[in-house]
Amino acid sequence: MPIYEYRCPTERTVFSSRRSMAEMDAPIACPSCGAPSQRVLSIVAPVGRGEREPVAAGAPAANGGCCGGACGCGAR
Repeated sequence: MPIYEYRCPTERTVFSSRRSMAEMDAPIACPSCGAPSQRVLSIVAPVGRGEREPVAAGAPAANGGCCGGACGCGAR
């Protein structure tokens, strides 16, 4: 099950909870004071093996980033 973050309006604290995707937007009680809390956007840090496949020289960026045509630097 995914982990979501919620903000308590009473204590102004953020806590996390494992919930199903069907329940993610439903209010949840703050574990400290019991106030109904709403889900907030989380900062996500991708976690991987740390291995990357080599990119061929001169290959455009796969995400459209710098030198992939979207940054406006003119390099292609």
